[in-house]
Amino acid sequence: DLEDAVILSLERMEDQLDAKTSSEAGILLCAIKNISFQIALLILQSTQFNLMPLSRALQAKNMNLADGVELAETTVDKLYHMLEDNTFDEIYKEIIAKTDRLKIAMTTPRNAKQMDLKRYYEEFLFKKYIEELKLHITERFMNHSKLFTSFYCLLPHKQPKLDKDNALQLYSKYTSILSATNFRSFLVEVELWRDHVKKSGIDEARPALDLCGKTNAFPNVYTLLITLINLPITSADAERAFATLRRVKSYLRNAMAEQRLTGLCLLYIHRDIDISNHAVLDEFCRTSRRILLS
Repeated sequence: DLEDAVILSLERMEDQLDAKTSSEAGILLCAIKNISFQIALLILQSTQFNLMPLSRALQAKNMNLADGVELAETTVDKLYHMLEDNTFDEIYKEIIAKTDRLKIAMTTPRNAKQMDLKRYYEEFLFKKYIEELKLHITERFMNHSKLFTSFYCLLPHKQPKLDKDNALQLYSKYTSILSATNFRSFLVEVELWRDHVKKSGIDEARPALDLCGKTNAFPNVYTLLITLINLPITSADAERAFATLRRVKSYLRNAMAEQRLTGLCLLYIHRDIDISNHAVLDEFCRTSRRILLS
């Protein structure tokens, strides 16, 4: 917690430096020592602990839609329990201890003179923030649950009885990449695949894909399993690629050819690939380095 150090630094700046710096430091101190800011800070801190697993997972390179939605559902359930298990009581105890330590006045906002201070911040700050957070997570992730649930018709251990509506939804959405000429032929292939995979006890998409890839008997199922595994939950990978591009192709190297740019970006991203120094030198030796001057 660096807040105490920040406050101490601002107090010294307010007392010892020039008028402009002193004034700006005083404004920041006033904002930090406001009771509303301190309560909002502790509420944010308590909720972020519950969001950390989801945040880490969304930045992973191999995170798929199904796993992401399941983790989002768990996070929303945890946020719901925060409203039910008196979490704000613990936060309010921390606020009282903190205000005593930092000598912050526990003032009631002008529009809440008739309300208890604790109840006001619980109703109008804590609960509203939690509800807004749940709404954003639901809109961002859980609205996709119908899509990935429809894939469960390919995994009999997740859906013991075939739901033909799920199969129809898959066929309707991905008909452009499927080789089945009509829904009936697609449904027959799915039924045969389910009978085939039941014997193996597989209940996850990646092992099912490996099993399906051993034979050419289920081309449409194979295509859909590849689609399921590669459904992205975020644009983190694409953003990483663009960030890499900005670092590699700087303004000073703006005339770099496309082949070299692609090679450098791939080397930067896939650092786990071992590149032999001798192989690089051999490649340079095979390439003419002669520069023609006009």
